[in-house]
Amino acid sequence: MTLNHDTFEYEHELNIGKNKGKARLWMEKGVLTDSGIHHGDRFNVTYIDGYFTNIGYVKPVLLIEVNPNGKRKVSGKLDRPIIDMTAKTLQPLFEIGDRARIYSKGEGVLRITKI
Repeated sequence: MTLNHDTFEYEHELNIGKNKGKARLWMEKGVLTDSGIHHGDRFNVTYIDGYFTNIGYVKPVLLIEVNPNGKRKVSGKLDRPIIDMTAKTLQPLFEIGDRARIYSKGEGVLRITKI
């Protein structure tokens, strides 16, 4: 899978925290609603390894895409949607204490990279 990075706009930076000693990324409210992701939406998470293009190296990325048949569901409340990802999902890319940069396409798509 190839991403067209020109279509993403920079949105947020978040810390990778910890819960029970394992990495955790907690996204809520504006990070999600600015991206067109709302409470109750179903979504999938895909890890895309880094790769080279004609313009250089593209960092590894976690891609969140709203999908009515998605394996996961946005939790929280109507006015406070939450996506809580833990070590199993984050492991290929993040460790506790890392920083994440979150880009939004605005159509229910988030691209998350390590800073």
